[in-house]
Amino acid sequence: MPAATARQGTARRASLASQASATSPAMPRTACIKSGMVVVSCLCAEWCDTCVEYRPGFLALGEKFPGAEFRWIDIEDQADEVGELEVENFPTIRVTRGDQVLFHGVQLPIHSHLERLLRELLATGK
Repeated sequence: MPAATARQGTARRASLASQASATSPAMPRTACIKSGMVVVSCLCAEWCDTCVEYRPGFLALGEKFPGAEFRWIDIEDQADEVGELEVENFPTIRVTRGDQVLFHGVQLPIHSHLERLLRELLATGK
């Protein structure tokens, strides 16, 4: 069970991971790596208001890119998945194909920016 408070004493919101799974079933990480599937991960935190506002549009982008797996990763609740990845600010986006990193960095929380990035990455077949 997560702590009752997060950074700076802000009350934690209940995790929405179960809702994300209901709308976009998670593919096992090993299956994504073995298949060479594009995985788009957003590393955020539930206590971050910007992240909370960004999440619905991020998950909706999954409908525009059916060949990609969209994953919402809470850096605190899913710290084991984050490991040593650099997270300087939110949202941090990571796009991979198999074990190849196509993009990793902070983006403005504007969905059209991520959509354009993904179109360019997928069109060039990087």
